Amino acid sequence: MEKKQGILLNSHFANKMVIDGELGWFSREYNASTGYMWRYRPDNSGVYEAIEEILLHPSTDAVGVPGMIIWKFKAIREGMGSVMFELYPPAGKEPVETIVIKIEVNK
Repeated sequence: MEKKQGILLNSHFANKMVIDGELGWFSREYNASTGYMWRYRPDNSGVYEAIEEILLHPSTDAVGVPGMIIWKFKAIREGMGSVMFELYPPAGKEPVETIVIKIEVNK
């Protein structure tokens, strides 16, 4: 089995990443049956790149069982940046929750 490592991104401090280093991961629980959905918004800093979004669905058809959404990021160039995650209600135009992740990239 192949073992992969990465950095779990956190909203409580600046997350340090290295160019050509470990990937940064951020995850949130979601529940498709409620209609609420997380979206991510990149900034224009160019210090990172979102490379993958993974949806893990529950293993049952039972209503209300949460799944997981995971975003993977790669450091591109030195500097500071941030990525914002927003939780939208069904047919909502304004987010009900916002999380900002700060990313600091070094060589």
